[in-house]
Amino acid sequence: MKKDLIKKIEGILYNYKTSLVEINNLKIDLEMMKEEYRGITSINYGEKSSPTNKFNSSVENEVIKREEMIVQLENNIRYKDAMYRKVTNSFDILDEREYRFIKEFYFEKCSYMRVSEIMNMSYSYVYDYKMAVLNKISPLIFTSNLP
Repeated sequence: MKKDLIKKIEGILYNYKTSLVEINNLKIDLEMMKEEYRGITSINYGEKSSPTNKFNSSVENEVIKREEMIVQLENNIRYKDAMYRKVTNSFDILDEREYRFIKEFYFEKCSYMRVSEIMNMSYSYVYDYKMAVLNKISPLIFTSNLP
């Protein structure tokens, strides 16, 4: 397996526990953004009028900007949620020992030495076991060429 793919999977696994909280917080941000109406203010005649026919309204500009931000936030939420569900689904193919390894090493952030003690395996075997587990779940997480 490629080194960059391993790093990507490990990053996802290390942050797995906080991913759901992050997704929920992004949903709250989205909800708040949709409810905001800051740009509706009175007309300001202090601005110099434009000699062209270009029409710029601060309200329209803000609405357009906010809509773009909302779309970007929705896409971000969709991507993070899909990755979270893919990782969760990939755990279904792991046996109890493999899942426990993932839990101890990535979720609890135990060292190689501590994992070897907990799981009754040699220190030198922990790295090989980790690679075997990552190789098992990686095709399920990265099924397409998404970023």
